[in-house]
Order: sequence, then structure tokens, then C-alpha cells
Amino acid sequence: TRMLTSSGNTIYNNFFNNTINAQDAEVNYWNITKTLAPNIIGGPYIGGNFWSDYTGIDTSGDGLGDTLLPYNSSVPGGGITNGGDFLPLTNVTGISCGSTIIQNINLTQDLICTGTALEIGANNIFLDCNGHTITGNGAFNSYGINIQQKNNVIVKNCIIKNFYYGIRENLGNSNQFLNNNIENNINAITTSYSQNSLLQENKITNNSNIGIALGVDSVNHTINKNNISYNYAGVSLSASNNTIISENIIHANTIRGIELSLSNKNTIEHNILSNDSVGIVLALSHGNKVINNTATNNVYFGIHLVSSNNNNITNNTANFNGNDGIQ
Repeated sequence: TRMLTSSGNTIYNNFFNNTINAQDAEVNYWNITKTLAPNIIGGPYIGGNFWSDYTGIDTSGDGLGDTLLPYNSSVPGGGITNGGDFLPLTNVTGISCGSTIIQNINLTQDLICTGTALEIGANNIFLDCNGHTITGNGAFNSYGINIQQKNNVIVKNCIIKNFYYGIRENLGNSNQFLNNNIENNINAITTSYSQNSLLQENKITNNSNIGIALGVDSVNHTINKNNISYNYAGVSLSASNNTIISENIIHANTIRGIELSLSNKNTIEHNILSNDSVGIVLALSHGNKVINNTATNNVYFGIHLVSSNNNNITNNTANFNGNDGIQ
């Protein structure tokens, strides 16, 4: 494209593959506002143009370049003098195993990783896997997604398999884990020294240790509407307080559906627990509310208290358990 004496033109959604892709000595416009519609290379958004010599990458998964902007065709004999293309089209993404994510990301491909897959490196961002799978090799202390000292992060729509920790949160605040499928890991979701997180509508199955584990000083979390089954343990709180565990389906976990240990002032309500070894266990845990749960067909007990005082246990149904409904 050669525009040495022409100005005011808008050039977008074209495919340029030349030795010199553009010469522009005037003022022209090489992109429009990002618009949801198929572009010339099959991406989801229209913005600028495809340039064969654009070497930037798409870090957000929208098919538009996010680095080395604006594109200005700066090769010998060419170049866009004023401005350039701020939304170049590309199919080159910047997310791979070991990436640190620092802005909103829509994952566009599956990842098969050795060791830790993805690190969250900024506050106030989201990772939307769009149903793509992140698979590990089962390495000790590997993480599918690791969130360390980050706040207001959303992780959603991910399938995470074969890590030591599927998702790990440490020293976080107000993070959300939504609609993920976490299976065949050692631990699915673990959080420690964190607060105000939401774990909702996840499917957590076939993890060889714990489905959801809230560790020391994890407080004010909400665990809601998850399907947690065929793990060694379903939900485990250890020295974790003021959390709501509600409306979950917890089924066929090897030892316990829900266990509170040294954990106080939590609310367990409207959960359905079946075919676990024990439905709900409170051990050395005080001032909790266990309300409107259904615990049936568990191997030993529906609800089991061990050295736990001043708890409110009301309106629960505990039928057809192997030993007692409550002990």
C-alpha cells in the first residue's frame, strides 16, 4: 500500500504480505474501533489489518496484537510516518507453559506442561480458558494455576488435569474460581492465608487427595454450588473460619464429604452429601452452623462431632447411613 500524497483514508481488515507492506507519508487511519465480527484471517474481531511482518503477539486471546504497537511497517524503503495500526490482526498468542499472566486473557488453545503451567502476575485480571484443557505431568509441587499475593483475580472455564495442585491460592483476597473442571490432580483447589474468595459451580472429581482445601488463616470464603465427587476428601477446612459452604453436591468421596478441623464460626447449609465415608465431620471446631443439609447413604455417619462445642445443628436429614445419623 503506497499513500504518499493521500490522507484521511481508513484502511482496515486487509491482508498484506509484501516485501514493503506500507508507505504512508500523510495522515491516514489503519484501524477502526475493535468490533465483534469475523476478520479476514478468521479471528473474532475486526480492528486493523493483517501484516506479514508484524512480530508482536496477542496476549489476550482476541486475535488482535497487544505488543509492538502501533505497527508502522518500519522496513527500509517503507513505513507509516504518522501513527500506524494499533489493532493489527494476528493468530500468534503469547500464552504457553510457564507464562506469567499480567492482563486479561482468553485462552485459545490447550496446554500440555511439565511443571507449573500458569502464574497469575497481576491484580484485577481474569483468565478465561474458554473450555480449553491445561494438562500437567503430575510433578511434585506443580501447579496448574498459581496465584500468589494477588487480589480480585477471576479464573473460569478451565479444565485442569494432572498437577500436584490444580489451582493454588496463597495470600490472596477476593479471588473467584468459577465453572472450572478440575480432575485427576493430587489436590484440586487449595487456599491458605487468603480471604473473601468465591469458589462456585466447579466440577471437582477424581483428585487423589482433597477436592477443596482451605488452610491456615483462610477466612470469609464462599464455597457454593460445586459438584465434588470421587476424591479422597471432598471439602476440608483446617484452622479456617467464617466460611459459607452451601448448595454443593458432595458424593462418593473416600473419607469425608465435609470436614472442619480447628475451624470456627463457619456455616454449612443446603448441601447434599451421599456415599461418602462420613458426610460431615466437626473436629475441635466450635460455634459453627450445620443447617438444612441432607446426608444419606454414607458408609458410617451422616454427621459426626469430635470434641466440638457450641455448634448449631438443625433441620438436617441424615438417613440410611451405615452407623448413626449423628454421633
